[in-house]
Amino acid sequence: MTAEIYVNYQEMLAKQEMPKGRRKVLLTGIELFAENGFDGTSTSQIANAAGVSQATIFKYFKTKKDLLIAIVSPIVEQLFPVYRDEFFGNLQHQTDVQKIIHFIVYDRFEFISQNAEIVKILLTELLTDKELISKVANVIIGTDDDQKAEKGIAATLGQQITELQQRGEIYADLALLDIGRTIVGQLFAYFFQTEVLMAQMQANEPRDLSQIEQQILRSISPKY
Repeated sequence: MTAEIYVNYQEMLAKQEMPKGRRKVLLTGIELFAENGFDGTSTSQIANAAGVSQATIFKYFKTKKDLLIAIVSPIVEQLFPVYRDEFFGNLQHQTDVQKIIHFIVYDRFEFISQNAEIVKILLTELLTDKELISKVANVIIGTDDDQKAEKGIAATLGQQITELQQRGEIYADLALLDIGRTIVGQLFAYFFQTEVLMAQMQANEPRDLSQIEQQILRSISPKY
């Protein structure tokens, strides 16, 4: 049975059976944690914005941290794996380095944009929560250990990347993990700039993503 693909976290949440009060608290928690950060959001703010009492929050979640975990865990444990498997499956159909990078940049940024509030929360919490770092790393690449991560990526894309290196489309001395870090770093830096640092400014996304694509290609490919 194929896992259902949701457009974003909110769609997944909407299709799950749960009491209306719990759903309101979760949706409001996502919005306020993304806007103000975990530490900058109180349960009273969540209750007021959700139109429920604080007692309702604590009926479903023992602490504010438990609410955060209830928000983050489904996307890490349910949404990420489905999108990861679909992503790697489609990526293997790309035939040259330009097509691969183009697909990665546009496909991954679309996913990030559709789940912008959750990504903001994750980026903030990943800075301080070692347990969350480990959980996310395990879901995305199979491990949070660099050597094992290299093996995990190699098992999925190793042959494809090796062939591109043999054809001279990717620098032969670049490790798989280095390529991954270059791509992820560019995408998340752009997301942070447009969604956090300069959120009030209008971004030219098609132009910016095209530039990111070219920057990545110049970093990993002698053809560019």
